[in-house]
Amino acid sequence: MIKIVTLLLTINFLFAGNTELTKKEMNFITEYSNLKWSKIELTENEKKWINEKHKVKILIGDWAPYLYFENNIPKGIAVDYINLISKKNNFQVEFESKYTFSQGLQLLKNQKEIDLITILTNTKERSKDIIFTKNYLMDSWVIITKTNEKYIGGLSDLYGKVIATTKGYVYNNIIKKQFPQIKIKSYDKDENAILAVSTGQANAYIGIVAVSTYIIQKYNISNLKIAAPAGLEPNINAMGIRKDWPELASIINKSLEAMPAEMHNLIHHHSLSVNYNHGIPKEKIWMWGFIIFGIVLSVILVLQNNNRKLKQLINSTIEAVIIFKDGKLIQANDRLLKLYGCDSIKEIKGKDIYNFVDKKQHFLLKRNLHISKGPYELNLINKKGELSPALVKGTYIGDGKIISTIIDLTELKKAQNKLKILNENLEKEVSKQVEENRIKDKMLFHQAKLASMGEMINNIAHQWRQPLSSINSIVVVMDSILKKDNIKNKKLEKNFCDIELQTKYMSDTIENFRNFFQPNKQKEDFLLSHAVTQTLKIIETNFQRNQIELNLEIKLDKNIKGYSGELTQVLITILNNSKDALKNSNIENPKILIKIENNITIEDNAGGIKIDALEKIFEPYFTTKHPSEGIGIGLYMAKMIVENSFYGMLKVENTKNGAKFTIDI
Repeated sequence: MIKIVTLLLTINFLFAGNTELTKKEMNFITEYSNLKWSKIELTENEKKWINEKHKVKILIGDWAPYLYFENNIPKGIAVDYINLISKKNNFQVEFESKYTFSQGLQLLKNQKEIDLITILTNTKERSKDIIFTKNYLMDSWVIITKTNEKYIGGLSDLYGKVIATTKGYVYNNIIKKQFPQIKIKSYDKDENAILAVSTGQANAYIGIVAVSTYIIQKYNISNLKIAAPAGLEPNINAMGIRKDWPELASIINKSLEAMPAEMHNLIHHHSLSVNYNHGIPKEKIWMWGFIIFGIVLSVILVLQNNNRKLKQLINSTIEAVIIFKDGKLIQANDRLLKLYGCDSIKEIKGKDIYNFVDKKQHFLLKRNLHISKGPYELNLINKKGELSPALVKGTYIGDGKIISTIIDLTELKKAQNKLKILNENLEKEVSKQVEENRIKDKMLFHQAKLASMGEMINNIAHQWRQPLSSINSIVVVMDSILKKDNIKNKKLEKNFCDIELQTKYMSDTIENFRNFFQPNKQKEDFLLSHAVTQTLKIIETNFQRNQIELNLEIKLDKNIKGYSGELTQVLITILNNSKDALKNSNIENPKILIKIENNITIEDNAGGIKIDALEKIFEPYFTTKHPSEGIGIGLYMAKMIVENSFYGMLKVENTKNGAKFTIDI
């Protein structure tokens, strides 16, 4: 009620006339100069620059309430600042309005015609040619819509809609990049952009609070409202000065620091205040007072209703919202209560801000409270002492208060870990598949070689059969002649028999090789003993040459269906490995025992396989031989054939005297 009475008294004072306001306007510079400044300590170079009596040419444009002309007199917040500073430091200024902003900026960079621009955003590119003062003007970006527009909470609510903007504003590119669904319609001036919203040509306008408010008041636009903050970085400006005048930049910086706080406030009030040109008769003051009282009361009720809706909205967000004052909690939404694990705000009200953060990260919180502008990660601690990762953003809102928004990252971190494991497994699986494909390529190459050798053996067999047949025919003819002439010569008969046996052996050997190398992928029924004996016929000569004894025991034969040639390949691989081991071990009586007892076992007496090699013997490219003797793929291929073609198992173990391979199929 005290505030309402104060409001009524203020209205009475304002409606009483405009005499005092006119005096303040007339004596603005003088009265502000009389406020107590802090002492300005100028260097010798700065004093010298002032004594040189420079006239500073300043670019002025139409950007009220910061810069504008009224009755051909330059006015605005920025103009007030530079006028006060020039008066305080005794240097002259001259305002130039004949150049556009782009022209003025280029002239400033070239140090011609323009010496200073009062409102300029400091960028890396511009700072190459311009000296900037400290930032001294800051305002927020807001969304302006028609009063009957539905609820707009931020830029994300404008998807698919048209927004009016002013050409040259930095945020145009930011919106295009971050919100491509929003359609942008740019205008030369702020006034035109705002009027576009008022007349229905656009759904919303993005602008600076002070500029937008000034234009709406100036044109008496009644169908617009400030709907929501735009969520963009504040509009922060400094003064830009020609590069060869660093003294002026330093003088302005020192002057801005020396200005009393009251002066900063009065400068903004002066440019944003409303001028009243007509008084109201005293008999109508109380009538208007009660009308405004009713309006204020209505506004209070509306604000209370909006406050309730705002509280409901905050409680419906997925973010936890928490407010601290002087480091103590004073308010929080339902999401924060759930995150902390309590039922009522009373349980945590008054708790210190550090009570909600893992002790190990107190230093991180302390640092971010002072310097952080963006979100950062912290481990929060709940009522039970359990930690949970969170994304935190704190904003200082004045009066010792900090409002923080918190997003619980627990589920996100779990999902990230799962994704990491999936990626690791995927990488392993891809590597495995690549390796398997590489081995398959080797096997295909090996099989192609076998096929090529088979074709060569076929050609040899074709060439050899006829001579062998002729030799046999000659033997038969000679044997017939001897019998006809009744000639008996035992030694000659024995030689004839040996020739027949050798030619038959050579014919059988060629046939065995043909069967082995022939790429016949037609499954057939065959006995294990048949595959073993066929293999021995192929390799026995080589083993005899190396004086290795081969023994075969058949206890229980077995009929299987498959590719006999592939089983022969497996047997040759294992027997050749045993042969090489026997040769390298220099055993006196090297021997290999092959047993058939529902499976096939091959055991040698070469002393066995080293333990570390035993675990890797079936891995691709593992070999204990010299590279010229093998690349380590034989036993791997043998294992693949047993498992994939015969759906069996190939294993190896050390025995008392050597190694034993077992083929279960």
